[in-house]
Amino acid sequence: MYLIDRVNEMREGHFIQRVYLVNEGKVTFVQNQFAHWNKRRMDMSGFTLEVGRVMSEHHTLDENTHNDQSHLIKKGCTTAVLFPQVAYESKIQDVYDTTKKKMYSSRVDYVIGLEIPLRLLRPSVLLACKKYKIPALKIEIKQGDKPADMAWMYIAQVQREYRTVLLPYFSSGNESEIQEQRTAWKQAMSDYKISWHSFIKEGKPWPKELLQKVGLYPIKGTLMVGSDLDYLLFSENQSQLVDANDNLDYDYRHPCIVVLRGQIIKINEQDGGKLGYGRLIDIKMPGRLLAMGIVY
Repeated sequence: MYLIDRVNEMREGHFIQRVYLVNEGKVTFVQNQFAHWNKRRMDMSGFTLEVGRVMSEHHTLDENTHNDQSHLIKKGCTTAVLFPQVAYESKIQDVYDTTKKKMYSSRVDYVIGLEIPLRLLRPSVLLACKKYKIPALKIEIKQGDKPADMAWMYIAQVQREYRTVLLPYFSSGNESEIQEQRTAWKQAMSDYKISWHSFIKEGKPWPKELLQKVGLYPIKGTLMVGSDLDYLLFSENQSQLVDANDNLDYDYRHPCIVVLRGQIIKINEQDGGKLGYGRLIDIKMPGRLLAMGIVY
């Protein structure tokens, strides 16, 4: 157990001062100060801290795609949400098992989702998601697809048993068709109270709302009591750069240090961490800590 002291944390666009007491890769205490701690203390003066990032990842991460994983870590990704493609319902178990095996050597934590075409979105597929604890489905909506024609009433009924979040991705090259598909999709989500969120493209951190819907928050995406100790450190010069340029997107800066559950997995340009240190996160029930109005 040790104290992380003098933390200058970036949270929702603002800097706040924090002190964290941590034990075995978990946050156990959070306060503005802790003056009487007389044991091990880590001074964070000169750095800005940000919570570890959760990102979508299309490609499976394993020892054969080391460069892809290094690229994620470089961006500050401590948890990857994978979307292996499934073309047929009968292949769901095979794809899930294969992905899980390939991830044995992962250096970041991960969640297994699936990418499916709109035609495959049906109650039996959502029941499979419940069985394998798949909390998110990337839904490809292609040219000619009609979201309004889906069996939404039955989909909504099954989704209440395990609220797998639907993430639509519109791939038609026709902008007017995409607009019609998007309108029909949103109307169905509203009418049937289905949990969904716009798909977040690879390389961009997931927002808090999506982390809540999927069920990762507050284990990931924040530093509060019970959270995993996932954080990024930026040097003082990087922090000054943000202050000097309001147009700079903070989410796209590369941290100098990346920490996953208390273990350093990147220092400057050198990757650290052991192969296989990353773990599969089982989501018992997506959205279980959300208020009813936010679930959908």
